[in-house]
Amino acid sequence: MASNGPAHRPVGVGWHAPTGTIDKLFDAHGNSLGFLRVLFATLVILDHAFPLGGFNRGVDPMWGWTNSQEDIGGMAVFGFFVVSGFLVTQSFDNSGSVPRFFWKRFLRVFPGFWVCLLVTVVVFAPITYLQQFGGLGGYLSGPGGPLSYLYHDWYLQMTQYDVDGLLRHVPFPQAFDGSLWTLVYEAKCYVGVAILGSVGVFKRWRFAAVGVSLLFWVAQLEGTLHPTRLGGLPLLGDIHMAQLAFMFSLGMLLYLYRDRVLISNSLAVVAVVVFLVGMRTGLYEGIGEAAFAYLCFWLAVRLPFYRFDRFGDFSYGIYIYAFPVQQLAAVYGAQRWGLAAYVVLSLGGTLVFAIPSWFLIEKRSLSLKAARLGPGFGHVRSTFRRHTPRSVPQRNSRGGGAPRTRT
Repeated sequence: MASNGPAHRPVGVGWHAPTGTIDKLFDAHGNSLGFLRVLFATLVILDHAFPLGGFNRGVDPMWGWTNSQEDIGGMAVFGFFVVSGFLVTQSFDNSGSVPRFFWKRFLRVFPGFWVCLLVTVVVFAPITYLQQFGGLGGYLSGPGGPLSYLYHDWYLQMTQYDVDGLLRHVPFPQAFDGSLWTLVYEAKCYVGVAILGSVGVFKRWRFAAVGVSLLFWVAQLEGTLHPTRLGGLPLLGDIHMAQLAFMFSLGMLLYLYRDRVLISNSLAVVAVVVFLVGMRTGLYEGIGEAAFAYLCFWLAVRLPFYRFDRFGDFSYGIYIYAFPVQQLAAVYGAQRWGLAAYVVLSLGGTLVFAIPSWFLIEKRSLSLKAARLGPGFGHVRSTFRRHTPRSVPQRNSRGGGAPRTRT
């Protein structure tokens, strides 16, 4: 549920705010994570404008500036995973049981995702089919038609991106929603959180979480330098899994060590320097990603946009609907008006779907988080609570237990 935000100004906001740990300065109900998530989603729209609109030969200029290490969209997706790592680990900490945790994760991802798939085959694909063929006759009969699209993709693993072979005459053909590929990686990270949390890593052996993060860091470096060496290994052999899991794990570590990680302007300046040096020298994966993760939470605390999402959290809807909106804009030739107009039209069109997605689907789904889960729930809850430690601080600077945010 959306928060109306605090009446007070959070203590960590502003350049002149005091230095302190995340645990002391991160206001669970007064932070800029909502702003950052919308910013990341908007940056993905900007990045996708180049291939989908055919601008700059389909290449984001940042790709060249970073010596083919990263583009704007990739950095934004990494930002999503850092934020998610923090909030999802917090969600596990606050859930009370593994089933409750998975129930909340299911409600956050699947209802909006399923409706997006349905909107694609009911709205985006028929409009494209009508524009291409002048009618809808045969739309349902093709071997790769809308029913096939729903059947192959409903369980989050995207295996069919096109519908009826449409989008042949746009700069980026035959993919209606190319952004959805990251969601299955996000879900795998949720499973990892549940495993680590269930065996007591978060409460008793936080250092083991550092080891897991280092493992994915090494795997992504190895996957970049020697793409085939880890190819046969599960998880680690998938370069995308290694990269995204590493960024997710950095957010997880920021939460687990929130009582030790300082929010400091001096550290932020160092992080900016390290990030830029990594981007320009080919060391982004080596040192730049960790600096970027730190900057995400420095910004979440210091930026003044702590009431940004008081009307709703539209970031997920923006992310899942932007790609088909941009493709539809390309079908009707919106790119001929230039990059800026194409991006503005894409963002406006995306909000037409993202805002109802929040109010009609996501918000209503999240209201079911407290639903009863069945007779076995109580046993799992009591088992989980027996592993609650006493060594990790459970209260923030304002009292009232560990910080909570909407996840």
